[in-house]
Amino acid sequence: MDNSSRLQAAAASIVADDASSAAGYLTDGINLYRYLGLIANGNLHGLEDCRTLEVTLLTNSDLDALPLCPVIATNND
Repeated sequence: MDNSSRLQAAAASIVADDASSAAGYLTDGINLYRYLGLIANGNLHGLEDCRTLEVTLLTNSDLDALPLCPVIATNND
């Protein structure tokens, strides 16, 4: 599965779950991003840097070039 497919799967989880859940968050191993979904008529993916709150719009090919993976919440009960 390529990055854009993983991000679209994460977006589907946001719709299914609470938007504040970890399903909408991605990491490159250093930074944390919130996936905002498809923007601009579905042509661009929105990523918000959780540290700076800067929003970046990316094409599918730009997104595929990034080493992002979904953040998976764990239950530490």
